[in-house]
Amino acid sequence: MAIGPGHIEVQLSGGAANTDQDLSLGGAISTAGGGANRVISQTAVAPTNVTGVDIINAYGNALGNGTLTWDNTGEILYWKPFGAVSSVGVNTTADGIYTIGDVNGYIVVDVTYASLPAGAEVDSDITIANATENTFDNVSALESLNGDVEYRCFYIKNTHGTDTAFDVRIWIKSQPTGPDELDICLAPQGLNGTAAGPLASEDDSGGALTGYTWYRPSTQAAGLQMGSLTASDYYAFWIRRTVAAETTQKEPNDISAIGISALVA
Repeated sequence: MAIGPGHIEVQLSGGAANTDQDLSLGGAISTAGGGANRVISQTAVAPTNVTGVDIINAYGNALGNGTLTWDNTGEILYWKPFGAVSSVGVNTTADGIYTIGDVNGYIVVDVTYASLPAGAEVDSDITIANATENTFDNVSALESLNGDVEYRCFYIKNTHGTDTAFDVRIWIKSQPTGPDELDICLAPQGLNGTAAGPLASEDDSGGALTGYTWYRPSTQAAGLQMGSLTASDYYAFWIRRTVAAETTQKEPNDISAIGISALVA
């Protein structure tokens, strides 16, 4: 199977056994099994009628019930996000990871071909919800008063077995809806390097990140460039969240997004 968006995963740092995004504070890439080392953008209810399909991630979807459809005649899986006018399909003829969707939203699925239904099936109640309070925790009243700067480190990894992802870039697709702000930087350890850390604390009280240069690119064209990632290559990056002192605005649903792009042959 050719490389697709689902093979470009954002994975945790914090050591080989880490499964907590909030503890992704640098150091070695996590290798925890069962997908526990992945950053999840949106959650999805597991399908019941369309067997053989495990939804391992979702992103960009409107919140609500989407529809997953299996066309056994054409061997096509279709995804229709909540509120979308039409479905988008992907030909599914073998085991593997597939990304289904368009600008209205995507799901990433792990397909076990032999377990797909013998006939046509539909799940119209695939509930999509945002994965919240995973990367950064709530800002306390004291942090709002005094100001707060916190850091997290993740790896972008090409999980495809053979194909290369070219010109991989990251940028801040949307700043937080609250009064906090994000900046990013690439880990200076470079391709397949191990990021500094784990940090002594989320505010880098030990000064491991002193001297790092931070950026705020808002478009793909201006994104920070990682170059090409061949099969199993990875590259670490850092996110910095800043809350200004004497912040009084309360935002119960503070949402932001990091954009990732890659070219495939």
